[in-house]
Amino acid sequence: MPIPLSAAVAGIKDGKKVDFAVARSHDTASDPNDREYTVDEMAAPAEENRGVMALARTALSLPYPPPPVTAISTKLPYLAKFRVLARLLLLDAKVKEAHGQWAAGMDSRLDAFALGEKIQANTVILGAMVGIACE
Repeated sequence: MPIPLSAAVAGIKDGKKVDFAVARSHDTASDPNDREYTVDEMAAPAEENRGVMALARTALSLPYPPPPVTAISTKLPYLAKFRVLARLLLLDAKVKEAHGQWAAGMDSRLDAFALGEKIQANTVILGAMVGIACE
């Protein structure tokens, strides 16, 4: 049975390191992980999350019914995981491109776009904004 998108992202490991590895600017005073990463250092979180990316890629081919929002106080923690997944896919693309795997890198970038597009459908405004950020 295929796994739904929200379940696929539940296993993301070290999302903070993924965020820092793809960041354009850094404030090294706040966290030792907040620095420029080499390609080899970027490869580690990408490799740790290879299974998550494979599950997410499978889930992207399925319909995505977002969880219902029944009140203004409804929590939406899965949206943050989707944003980390988009960054993880970008990180994966950068590593592949650095190794000359241009087509595979482009596939990862297109998967991030597909993720952003998928989560924008039938959602609240915050979900649409996260979807746009993923693109």
